[in-house]
Amino acid sequence: MLYISHKDKLFSEYYRINFINVSHKLLPVFGRAGEKESGCIKMKTGKTWRKRIGAMIAASILAGGVPSQTYALPVETSTQERTNIDNITSADNVMDIVGAGKDLNSFIRWNDFSIGAGETVKFSEMAKVLNLVDGTSVSNILGALNARGIDVFLLNPNGIIFGVGSQVDVGSLTASARSLEATDISNFITNGTLPGVINDNDLSGGIVFLGKLKADTLTAEGNNISIIN
Repeated sequence: MLYISHKDKLFSEYYRINFINVSHKLLPVFGRAGEKESGCIKMKTGKTWRKRIGAMIAASILAGGVPSQTYALPVETSTQERTNIDNITSADNVMDIVGAGKDLNSFIRWNDFSIGAGETVKFSEMAKVLNLVDGTSVSNILGALNARGIDVFLLNPNGIIFGVGSQVDVGSLTASARSLEATDISNFITNGTLPGVINDNDLSGGIVFLGKLKADTLTAEGNNISIIN
């Protein structure tokens, strides 16, 4: 259950939030399960938003995830499952992920996707990229995620924390605690889209934003969502 308060109004039973033109001000768009964007409640920009999810803290809203202890650069699965990826290299606390073409949608399966403080992950040469975490750890983003002009999807059923000091600069960002079927991945590679979330049972972990975000669109999907900006 997500609770977000704005002045004297309280909106509940929402689990998905879209933010448009994320930089300093946020323009939220709230939607219920299965509800089309045209049916969402849209708020005006330039308002001061106070987020209230009880006494929720990052660690307490993540359902069942095991916190990453090292907060190092992302780690792929042993099978290195990639699609439309030309190369992945790491040097001097920087991971460069180069796609196979600016008009292609890329996919990478990770055992853990975390970025430690002082570390950077860069995406280039792709239109969209789907990062799917299969491991048991929460994604802790404490460093920089750079993918200017690229739509980045980060999915981790254990939950995702964008910590204080994190810096995200992307075309658009989807941070989700959902799982995917194999057909969903294939459809993303072909069409660049994911299926809609049907109900709360599709979302297990929470999403926390505490850092700096710059994106045309931010979509957050989680059992609980906390945005402190």
